[in-house]
Amino acid sequence: MTVREPSAPPAGPAPAAWPRVAAGSWASTGFGAGPAEPPWSYAWDEQRVRRGVRLGRRGDRYDSPLGEAAASHASTREEGDTMTDAREVRDRYTAAFNVHDMDALLRTVSPTGVTVSPEGLSQGHEELASYIGQFWEAFPDVHAVVVESFDAGDVVVDELLMVGTHKGPYMMPDGQVVTPTGRPVSLRCCYICTVENGLIVSLRLYFDQLELRTQLGFPRG
Repeated sequence: MTVREPSAPPAGPAPAAWPRVAAGSWASTGFGAGPAEPPWSYAWDEQRVRRGVRLGRRGDRYDSPLGEAAASHASTREEGDTMTDAREVRDRYTAAFNVHDMDALLRTVSPTGVTVSPEGLSQGHEELASYIGQFWEAFPDVHAVVVESFDAGDVVVDELLMVGTHKGPYMMPDGQVVTPTGRPVSLRCCYICTVENGLIVSLRLYFDQLELRTQLGFPRG
């Protein structure tokens, strides 16, 4: 597997206990919006995906538009390369996420599946639907662009770009709620997904919180 340049380490220590993402919970405050233009972007990464640059240990090609990257991942493998059940499930999750189809997304996840992210921990379909739904509300055009993937039996790992526009309230991992800024976001993320009996039982999401804050207009430091 090709080693890519690492992103910056997460900002601040991990919490002593993961907060729960309560189903249906949400808050709204008058948090200020940042400037209209982002301090930087990852257009270079998006252009690589658009051009069909060869990525991944199997030489996968992603020739489709950004919103269809997951479907392309599933359909453009070399002849004779057998896709693992875990990879197929993970790709269906990503495809459902990209078209904002909650029912299809939940069909890939165990009823007792656990998702851990910088925002907290969600368990079961109700909490996961609340968490994902709030994210879609904050970034209504959000979609995941797979940059690199790795399969290891029942565990699959994806490096991706989460691309969208901040048009709704978003609760930061520290609990602050940011009102819509209209700013574009292209956030590097890593997903580690464990599949059992054809369903996702564990999904761990990592991203640089400082990078997200900066793209939303908060000053560094």
